[in-house]
Amino acid sequence: MRAKRVGGILSVTTLGFIAAGMVVAPQASGIVDGREADSTPGAVRVAFGCSGSVISPTWVLTAKHCVDEGMTYAEVAVGNVNTDHAEVVKSMSIHLNDRADLALLELERPVNVTFAQLGDKVNVGDTEQVFGWGYGNKLKVADMRVVTVDHGIAAEYINGRTEGGDSGGPVFVDGKQVGVHYARGHYSYHVNLQVHRQWIKEISGV
Repeated sequence: MRAKRVGGILSVTTLGFIAAGMVVAPQASGIVDGREADSTPGAVRVAFGCSGSVISPTWVLTAKHCVDEGMTYAEVAVGNVNTDHAEVVKSMSIHLNDRADLALLELERPVNVTFAQLGDKVNVGDTEQVFGWGYGNKLKVADMRVVTVDHGIAAEYINGRTEGGDSGGPVFVDGKQVGVHYARGHYSYHVNLQVHRQWIKEISGV
């Protein structure tokens, strides 16, 4: 199992659900242009200044650089409505492969939302949708075109571009999550989930 499991108490806020050169920069304005999201399930905000996705009642998928082994506090917010209700993340699992910027956060109790469905088909030329919160309270989405597929996915901008705060955000093709956003530059760069589905299944069962 290529992961390091870290115990700890992480505060998690569950909010009203909305039906949905490289630079790694978690604190910035978020997706530029694009549009406000209104239909894709599973996208969440991960403090501080990152995004992620709920893939099952008790598991959140995000980027590894969004979390820290020593952290004792984080927020995972579903939707964009403020609430004082808090959940707890009881552990996190970090992928040990340097080429896999992935982390899984395990919730102490289930959340009742629609989950991001994982997919494994992405090809050069596909149009993808990248979701991110930026460093605010509005979930946005940008359309991009896939230009390379390997261990990672690179995509060129169509109607918007990613910025800091979008790291960890889900990347969808044909309604299924195929990637996790981790960096931007001339292109937008994502982890290719097809390569790491076995790791995700070993940890989360998804």
